[in-house]
Amino acid sequence: MKRVMILLTAVALACAAVIATAVLPHVRAKAATTFSFAVAGDLGANSNTSGVINAVAASGSALFWPIGDLSYSQVPSESDWCDYVHTRLGANYPVELLPGNHEDNDGPDGFIGNFASCLPDRIGGVQGTYPDEYYVDYPAANPLVRFVMISPGLDLNANGTNWSYKQGTTHYNWTASAIDGARAAGIPWVVVGMHEYCLSLVNHSCFISDDLMNLLVSKKVDLDLQAHDHAYSRSKQLALGPGCAAISSTSFNSSCVADANPASSYTAGNGTVIATVGSGGRSINSQDPTLAWAPYFQTYMGSNNNATYGFLKVNVSDSQLSAQFVRGAGGSYTDSFSLTKPVSTSSPTPTPTPTPTPTPTPTSTPAQASVRSSATYAGTTSESSSTVPMPAGWQPGDVVYVGYELTASTGSITVPPGWVEAVPHFRSASSTSSLTGVLRRVMQAGDPNSLTVSHSSGRFAAISAAIQGADNTTPEDATPTVDNNTGIAFPNVEIPSITPVQQDALLLDFAAIRNGTNGSVTTFTAPTGMTEVAQVASAVSGTSNAAIEMSFAALTSNAATGINDATVQTPGGTAANPMGSAIAVRSTG
Repeated sequence: MKRVMILLTAVALACAAVIATAVLPHVRAKAATTFSFAVAGDLGANSNTSGVINAVAASGSALFWPIGDLSYSQVPSESDWCDYVHTRLGANYPVELLPGNHEDNDGPDGFIGNFASCLPDRIGGVQGTYPDEYYVDYPAANPLVRFVMISPGLDLNANGTNWSYKQGTTHYNWTASAIDGARAAGIPWVVVGMHEYCLSLVNHSCFISDDLMNLLVSKKVDLDLQAHDHAYSRSKQLALGPGCAAISSTSFNSSCVADANPASSYTAGNGTVIATVGSGGRSINSQDPTLAWAPYFQTYMGSNNNATYGFLKVNVSDSQLSAQFVRGAGGSYTDSFSLTKPVSTSSPTPTPTPTPTPTPTPTSTPAQASVRSSATYAGTTSESSSTVPMPAGWQPGDVVYVGYELTASTGSITVPPGWVEAVPHFRSASSTSSLTGVLRRVMQAGDPNSLTVSHSSGRFAAISAAIQGADNTTPEDATPTVDNNTGIAFPNVEIPSITPVQQDALLLDFAAIRNGTNGSVTTFTAPTGMTEVAQVASAVSGTSNAAIEMSFAALTSNAATGINDATVQTPGGTAANPMGSAIAVRSTG
């Protein structure tokens, strides 16, 4: 009898193993090398929603992320919606929640805490606060992805205010830390999800803040998932870099596109792909491909283009993310894209050589200072105080420079507390009405995201730029140089030579000018061999305006840089009072 019992037990265990493998798609080996996940937002509980969730069930996806706006009260209660999902996916299938504006503290279609009670986390290992703001590594034993799920713009505070993810806030810093932690742990992929959007193909302002969007792009998050726009759109691969200090949510800059491969086959690590997946079943709205920022997008689906309810299925391995839009109901729209890590070209391990005695102290090449991001300010009235935004994504320890131009009769400025004049203000040789200079600060945790500059009443334009990798103790490698442009005529702005001490200093050039034609706006062309950081001009009708341009070059020699010339264009054909300055920023080490 004992032998029979042992045999029956063994058979039962074997059968259980087979069932777990064959019937439950989310049960997997700890050292999984591939898996798939599904994502969609704006769902409801109608026939279109059923089509989408049934398609998820048939897709073989191990996880489903409904990224906000869940039931729309199309069933009586939150628990009824959970039952609706359980009926189609199974009671134990990992449905990992994230709130939308329809289930935050404002409602009106239930509350996220109630949804989470009947759809709890089933992955395990969640860090943070499920389901509002958390990250989780999957699979747990050998993670391929860190999912960072956040709730910008939603009313989740006890006092009825929305969660802010602007630079310097607790939520912004938490997100940055979660991403950095994944990179430090060597996790191959980082995917960020949220309900509301910044860039999408509808004419609406950024819900989540440009700061957060640029944080994700600056850290080259692989995939940025969002909803709220009841449609599907997918960007090209975006990145910050030369010519793109920050992405604007209201305009297009081709320098911010890292890859627009027509086949949508991108190289991983080069940038971020943004996917709006608000196609979960509630309704489909139209998309506008004529918007100023529309060129950031590679494809879209909406009520005006093959309206199709569906979800995004993402297949994951350690070397590739490949994604497909999967239909659930409606039209026949499709999309696919991939991110593939470059093949390693490492050399064979060399034959060991004897260690010399004594062992030399290892040395490392210090990182060269570089422009992290920038922001601009353009006055629209004559004013005596101007508030300049700080660059998106600045970090404590960054050196921020603010170059400005003030157009005012014998004008002057007051240096703000905590800031110094890297370039003391000076006037153009041809007029006392044109003043320029550069302010500087080593940023500290908790610093505000703007700088208010008091000055004589006039027109004011400014550029702020965050420099990473700069020496925090002595940011300027040599005394900055200035040129009041004596005898320099339109269209040139002369920027003086500077001789750095280091061979790897970062050269910053500033070209400032007062537009001599009332009401028109000056534009610049950066000096030859320089990369433009930004340019901006005030826009006050009926008077002359202030304008400034900033450019940079990574130096490889400590020889004199020589005189550089920016050029200007203006609708009126002239510009007056040019001024130039140069700073060599010392790199760390």
